[in-house]
Parts: sequence; C-alpha cells; structure tokens
Amino acid sequence: CQAIHARSLYPCQDTPGVKSTFTAKVKCPKPLTVLMSGLQTNYDENTNTFYFEQQQAIPSYLIAIAVGKLASYDLSPRIRVWTESSMIRQCQYEFEHAEQFLTAAEQLLGEYQWKRYDFLVLPPSFPYGGMENPCMNFLTPTLLAGDRSLISTIVHEMTHSWTGNLVTNENWEHFWLNEGFTSFIEAKILGNLDKANGKEVRRFHAAQQWQDLQTAVATWGATHPYTCLVYRLNNTDPDDAYSSVQYYKGAAFLWYLEQDVIGSESDFDEFLRSYIIKFGRKILNTDDFIQYFQSYFPQAPSVDWQSWLYTPGMPPITHDFSTKLEEQCNQLATQLSPITKEQMNMLNAKQVAYLLNVLLNHKSTINRDYIEQLDTNCDMSKYSNCEICFRWYQLCIRVKFEKYLDNIFEFLKVIGRMKFVKPLYAEFKSSWPELIPRVQTFFDEHKKYMNPITVKQIEIRLNSQN
Repeated sequence: CQAIHARSLYPCQDTPGVKSTFTAKVKCPKPLTVLMSGLQTNYDENTNTFYFEQQQAIPSYLIAIAVGKLASYDLSPRIRVWTESSMIRQCQYEFEHAEQFLTAAEQLLGEYQWKRYDFLVLPPSFPYGGMENPCMNFLTPTLLAGDRSLISTIVHEMTHSWTGNLVTNENWEHFWLNEGFTSFIEAKILGNLDKANGKEVRRFHAAQQWQDLQTAVATWGATHPYTCLVYRLNNTDPDDAYSSVQYYKGAAFLWYLEQDVIGSESDFDEFLRSYIIKFGRKILNTDDFIQYFQSYFPQAPSVDWQSWLYTPGMPPITHDFSTKLEEQCNQLATQLSPITKEQMNMLNAKQVAYLLNVLLNHKSTINRDYIEQLDTNCDMSKYSNCEICFRWYQLCIRVKFEKYLDNIFEFLKVIGRMKFVKPLYAEFKSSWPELIPRVQTFFDEHKKYMNPITVKQIEIRLNSQN
C-alpha cells in the first residue's frame, strides 16, 4: 500500500501520520492461504476463514494482505518463510540465517517488538525489493541468487521493524527518516555480522550506497528539488518523487553525524537506541529529529542542516569509503588492458555489481568494443544474480550490443522490480532511440501482467522528452 494506495483497499486516513490497530476476518477458497501484516489469531478449517490482529498501531501503508497457494518453512521459532511450493527450497537455503540477522538487529536496536518476523517471497512482478509490513514482510524473488549474496535486502526490511514501523515519518516529505535511518543501520548490521572483516564490509556497503546515490542524483539532475533530503511534494504523488536519494543521502548524512560530528560509533549507537525509545510508536518530522539530536549531544559541533537537508544535489561533504574491496574494482575498471576471466573470478558478487556500476559511470570511455571484449573474456551470460544482470544489460543497451537483446526482453517480461526495469527502459530511451518502437510494442503487450505502479513509472520514462 505504500505510499498512498491503502485508500484503494479500504476507507482510511491514508497518511503515515495516523496509526491504528486492526482486526481482520478473511475467507477464501481452499486450498488457498491468507497472510496479513498482523498475527494470525484463529483459523476455521470448515470455511477456510483466517483471523488476524495487529495490536500495535500502524500507519495505513503497512496494511497488507496476500492470498495464494502457498508453502512455508520455519527458519526459527519466530521466523517463517512463505512462498509458492516451487521456490520453497531456494528460500530455505537463501534465508537460512535470518534468525542471526534479527538477533544482530536486536543487539543494536533493542528488543524486537512484533513477536513474529515472517515473510512472503512474491512472484517476480512485485515492484519492490521488499516491503516492511509488520509480522509479514514481502520480498522479491530476485533475492534468490543461490549464493546468499543479496541478504542485505532482508536485513533492510528487518531494520524497518524499528525505523519506519515503530518510529515513523510524519508524512512522505520526511521519507528519509524511514529510509535513510534504515539504510544506515542496514550497513551497520551487515558489518556486525562479519566478525572477521566487519569494518571493511560496512564501508564497502556504504560505498555501494554512495555509488547508487550518485546515479540517482544524476538521473534527476543535481538541481532537481527531489534530490533534497527533505522535499516538498506540493500535491504530487509520492510515487513520482520516489528514488534512492532519501535512502542513501540519508545514510550518508547519518554517517557524517556519527563519524565527523560525534566521532564515536559507540556513542552514536547509544543515541540510536535512545532515539527509538523516544519516538517508538510515534510519528516525527525532521525538526523533531534535529531538536532531539541537539538535546542528546549538546556539546556537538554545529551542523549545516540547510545544506544537508534542504539543498539539492550530492551531499556537501564527500566521504572516503575506500576499502580493499572497492579499490580492487576501481583498478579493474581503469586498467588499460581488458579485464580477464581470472580477474573477474577473484571478485565476489557484490564486487562484480560494483564494478559494473563503475563502468556505467565511465560514460565517455566505455564503448561497444570494450563491452564485447569483456563478454568474450568473462562470459557475462553465466551470471544469474539480478543485481549483476540488470547492470550488464544496461551497459549492453548503452553501447547497442545486440547479442543480449533477447535476454534483456526476457528479463523485462519476467521481472517487475522497479529498481531494475526503470533504468533499463530509460536506457533504451536515451541510448538506443531507434529501438523505441520495438520497446514500446513490447511494453504494450506485457504491461497487463505488471503491477500498476510499475506501469505508470515505465510510461513516464518512455514518454519523457529527455
């Protein structure tokens, strides 16, 4: 239902500034199962009726319901994964360590308040990476990489159990209070989970976020008001203003406050716990956050709130997130000789995705010959990880590498995650305009299978004059 779609489901004050509890009674045909963003309290087998209750007040955008022929597997006493039976074994493997993730989140943020953390892996048309519905998160099947390399998304959605679901932005103009905090803490948790190289892992994840922020700002344009951390919607649909800016500019801002202003990770961790206690089960805006930060750290150096929060473009301060993991990617991207198979095989999946992002940002130096040679050396078709595939496909579109066109259209036919499909359609529009009639025909044929939110966003990109 995020951001303002709950009104299509039931009569409500469809704003994050209003929270309520709910009970529900849902009847459906056998053998279908009903899931909701609350705890199941009863079940009538004779009528296949499911009863739910959410005892904690939540905003309307966290109301969720799913009905389907589903299988489940208990990952721990308080975590169950649901999905179609054909995917349950994959989910069992991919998310085996979910309890460890939740325990790590509790160690940082305090006790988990929602009793159960279950989640549903949806069909591939689902438009988001995840949705943090309490007690029943929704996840995209594009996380099923087969190597557990994409667990950061489930860590992100778990973290929303505190920042977003307990502590909630007052309205969508302060969206960074949900997503910036969650993205910042996500990187912390991923670092804490790696006992051997935690600092390196956290910094590399932050570097990936910074890289994605650069892409988002470049897409909007550095002076666009939606690249402000706090923006004005002025009766605009929040979906039209949505991007990763509020996620990763917010995370960068909190990194700055922790590392540069306070200078102590442990002190800032204490602040995070205090902040969650202070604003838990409440709503807040950016002024509330500023006032609480200043009262908690009265001796802290001054902060240029205006530049960070209300000025468009990249943040006023560029952080150094350099790690060995990042340096390895940058060296490969800038070396004079072609990248070899042996060099590529030395990278983990996150590094391959990061490397492809670096290449995407080298617009003036990456040409078709380079991409063809990279494919010849490294056989890019072997990758099934969607984070890698979509970046590779974007590069192929940019240099008009026809070999992968069928793969790209098959990807767009199956996958509905907006993080992937929006950039691909936009890349066709900007880099391969002579193919737009074919792309438009393809889209018109397949949009009936897509989520309406995805359809609207693709139409905006195909109809753009830029």
